[in-house]
Amino acid sequence: MIAVRACIVSILTFLGAADAVAQRSPAVLRGIDAYAARALADWNIAGLAVAVVHGNSVVYARGFGLKRVGNADPVTERTVFAIGSNTKLFTAVLAGMLVDQGRMRWNAPLIDHLPEFRLFDPRVTRELTLIDALSHRSGLGQRGEMVAYGTSRSRAQVLQQLRFLQPNSSFRSGFGYSNAMFLAAGEAEAVASGMSWDSLIVRRIFTPLGMSASTTSIEALSQLRDVATPHTTGDSGPVPIPWRNIDNIAPAGSINSSALDMARWLKFLLAGGRHDGRPLLSDSSMRMITSPHTMMPHSRDTLRPSIHFLAYGLGVMTYDYRGVKVLSHGGGIDGMLSDVTWIPERDFGVVVLANTDGNNLAQVALTRWIVDRMLGAPEVDWSSVLLNDIRRYQRDMTLLRVRLDSLRPRNTSPGVDLERYTGRFEHPLYGAIEIADADALTLRLVGGPGGTLSHWAHDTFLLQWESAGPALRPAHVTFDIDPTGRVEALTIRDDLLAPPGERVWERDRFTREKGSP
Repeated sequence: MIAVRACIVSILTFLGAADAVAQRSPAVLRGIDAYAARALADWNIAGLAVAVVHGNSVVYARGFGLKRVGNADPVTERTVFAIGSNTKLFTAVLAGMLVDQGRMRWNAPLIDHLPEFRLFDPRVTRELTLIDALSHRSGLGQRGEMVAYGTSRSRAQVLQQLRFLQPNSSFRSGFGYSNAMFLAAGEAEAVASGMSWDSLIVRRIFTPLGMSASTTSIEALSQLRDVATPHTTGDSGPVPIPWRNIDNIAPAGSINSSALDMARWLKFLLAGGRHDGRPLLSDSSMRMITSPHTMMPHSRDTLRPSIHFLAYGLGVMTYDYRGVKVLSHGGGIDGMLSDVTWIPERDFGVVVLANTDGNNLAQVALTRWIVDRMLGAPEVDWSSVLLNDIRRYQRDMTLLRVRLDSLRPRNTSPGVDLERYTGRFEHPLYGAIEIADADALTLRLVGGPGGTLSHWAHDTFLLQWESAGPALRPAHVTFDIDPTGRVEALTIRDDLLAPPGERVWERDRFTREKGSP
C-alpha cells in the first residue's frame, strides 16, 4: 500500500536580520500555488502550510486554506501546527549534541542515565543503548501506546509502566516503531544535561536557529496569535476537534511549529548541523543520525516504484528515489499532520504542515510533486494518482468489512445481565478500567479516555471511543464468565482490519479487581 506521510506548499524568502519576506519562487516550482490549492480541495483539507528550502535560502513559503473551518482566518507561512513525530529528529539531534559534549555516548546503556529504568526483559534493560532507542530496534512496537495517550500519567510514570510491556519481537531483530523509546531517550538527555528535555530544545535548537514561534507543549499556544485548529475528517468535511496534550510523551511528538520556523530547521539540516557557518552539531554526529541503523519492511508501491532500500536512522527515515538518497519523516497527532523531507546531495528540502487528519496522502502527494520538480524529473500528478489509490483501498476495505460482518454470529445475546459486566478491572501495564452501565455499557481507562460498548456477539462488545485519535480506533472487548455467571476478566483486541504493525491492543487481558463486585 502507500506510504504514510505529508507535504504542500507556499513561497517566501528571508531578507537580512529583519526576516522580511519576498517571493522568489524558482522557475521549477511554477504552478505550485494552483497545484496546492487543487489538492487542498480534492483531499478536503482545512488548511496547509508549505516551505521549500534550497541551500541557505527559503525559496517558497505560503499557507493555503483556513486555520479553522467556519472562521475566515487564513493559514499563513507563520501559522503554528503540531508536527507530531517530526519531533523525533529534534530528540536525536539533541542526543548528538550531548554526545559531542561528552555527556552521553551513542552505544552506552541508557540505564547509565536512568538507573531506575526497566523493560520487560532484564537483558534488554542492561543493554539498550541510545542508538537502540532512537532507531526503533528495541523489540517494542506500537502496543503500549495507551499507557501515555490521553492519560494523566507523567513522563516518569509512563517510563515506570514500561517494565510490564511485553516485546513484539526479540531485541535488535527488526523494526518496531516505539514512541516510548523516544521518551526514554529524551529523559536520559535531561539527566545527562541537568535540564528538562523542553529546556534543552529551546536552548540548544529553537533559540540558536531563531525558531521563535515554536513550542514543546500546547500549554504555550495561548501566548501565540497565529495558531491552526486541529480537524478530523467527517462525513461532510473537516470537523474541528480539541488540541491533544501529549506532554507525557513529548520527546516523541509534542513540538508545534510553523512552516517558516521549520524552514530554519531544514537550513540547519542541509548545512550539516551548522548555523551561520557555526557548527551546532559535529559532522560525525550528523552522519550517525542520517545513516541507516534499522532496515524497515517495504515493497515497491505507487509512491516508490523503484525503491531499493528503506531504513530508519535516528529519528529519520532514509531511502533512495530517482538515484538520490532521501531523508524524511512524517508526523501525526489528533487533527494534525506534517512531512519533512530533504535531499542533501541536491541541497534542498520541503516541509508541509496540515490541520486535518483522516489520511495524510495529500501531503505526500505535494511533497513528491515538489521533489520531482526540484530534481528535474518527469512530472507526475501525484495527487490524482494517490487519490485513486486511496479510493481503491477504501473500496477494498469496505468489501472486506462487509465480508467480515457476514461472518458475525447472528441472533446472539449477552451471557449475563448487563449490570454483571460492570466493575473495575486491572492490567499491570495499563492500570485500571471501569465498566459502568448507564443507558448502555461504557468503558473508561482510569485517568484516560473512554467510550461506549455495543453488543457484537455473545460476550463480545464493540468499543467506540468518545473522541477521535490515532490510537483510538474501534476495538472488540470480550468478557470471560465463570460457571457461576461472574465476569472474571475482559480482553481488548484491535478491530480485525487493523494492520498488524499498527495494532494498539493485542488480546490485552484485564482481570477483575479484588473486592470489585
